[in-house]
Amino acid sequence: EAQMAELVKHLLPRWLAGTKAAGADEFRLRLAAECWEKCGSESDIVGVGLFAAVCLELGEASRALRAVEALLAERPGLDLRLAYRPEFLQQLRTHGLDSAGHDRAVTPGSLSSLVARAALVARQSRAGGVPLRRHGALLLGARDPGGPSAPATYRVLTEGFNHQATPLGPKGLDTVTGEQRTFANNAEAASAGLHVMKRKWRRAQRHAEVHCLLQLPRLSDAMGKDVLIVEIADIGPSLGWAPPCSRGCSQLLAKFGV
Repeated sequence: EAQMAELVKHLLPRWLAGTKAAGADEFRLRLAAECWEKCGSESDIVGVGLFAAVCLELGEASRALRAVEALLAERPGLDLRLAYRPEFLQQLRTHGLDSAGHDRAVTPGSLSSLVARAALVARQSRAGGVPLRRHGALLLGARDPGGPSAPATYRVLTEGFNHQATPLGPKGLDTVTGEQRTFANNAEAASAGLHVMKRKWRRAQRHAEVHCLLQLPRLSDAMGKDVLIVEIADIGPSLGWAPPCSRGCSQLLAKFGV
């Protein structure tokens, strides 16, 4: 016990304040980068993005740019704006990335601009109490098919992101009606005969696509609309598509014709 107290109160604080501890994060980042260079695939979008982000953190921009250039060479036609977060691409541009026309202007309402917008919306999930699996959704109106020289564009009706919702009340058997249901409060659960040990409140999360629908004047206004859902990686700069969950979101979208 005395040795543990010495470790916690004196030795660990001294180690954390020392130069070795200060360089520990840099050491781990360098080790991860070296492992990727030895074993990683140049065509792996997620891996290259994470490697490039590590290099930028280490102040080695040229190393990051070489990896991204190699990715573009391996995957001709790849649009980085559909793969990585806007702020990460801006970092790369600041350090000189101009390959494959990725500095060209983004057309408002185009897929690349919508993905970037959804990624920025997804960042609000953290403030909304959802630090992981951060999703941003856009409910899209009528599609302009464009023409020979203009891409198809969409109009954004509402934006949504994953966030904590009002907790759900106790769930159990209502001995009065004989049905399973969620009770509004503990008093209602008690009057329905639910045992005190089962009167547990449950955390609830509102998903991004549902958040979009709830901002419409009427749910029926969603008929015939499209929804775009983007997930930003928990670690690294990558983006991914986020299919609606099967626990009710998919059914809700289908019911109202999205």
